[in-house]
Amino acid sequence: MPRYAAFLRAINVGGRQASKEALKAACERAGGTRVETLIASGNLLFEARSRDEGAVTRRIEAELLAELGFEVTTFVRGDAEMAVVASELAALATGDAGATLFAVFLAAPPAPDAWGRLQDAAAKAPDRFELRGRQLYWLRAGGYSDSPFAGPVLEKLLAAPATVRKSTTVLKMAAKLSLPR
Repeated sequence: MPRYAAFLRAINVGGRQASKEALKAACERAGGTRVETLIASGNLLFEARSRDEGAVTRRIEAELLAELGFEVTTFVRGDAEMAVVASELAALATGDAGATLFAVFLAAPPAPDAWGRLQDAAAKAPDRFELRGRQLYWLRAGGYSDSPFAGPVLEKLLAAPATVRKSTTVLKMAAKLSLPR
């Protein structure tokens, strides 16, 4: 059975509260089995019968809306793609003192003009971005919250919803997906 990771946008921030139990229940109603949560920021690991990632995403979003009463943009990745993400994160880790590596999950690669806007903005900051498919890797010299790209600024530049996770969280999720069941 296919295994997936789901990254939920804007959970447990800005008044959009959801317990791990509520997230797990919504994923199970969407057809997920062996559902696990990781950290309280909207990270799910699960199996599903469907190999149609888009359908899995839509079902989870619908169940989250029913459970929580608000829309939750969801970014689903299969175990093979998560292995690639983990490999890319490892290759991009630089060991810069004080720098933090993040993975930014997108539904699709950004349009060339949106990517250009982000590159132009980043040229004036100590941040470095690298785009690989539906993932954007972000090396931040400092903390997330004091970045000029934190919050909705990144989404505005990309002209698309996104969710950001610290590399350590993503690597933990990828490792859990790769464990034999």
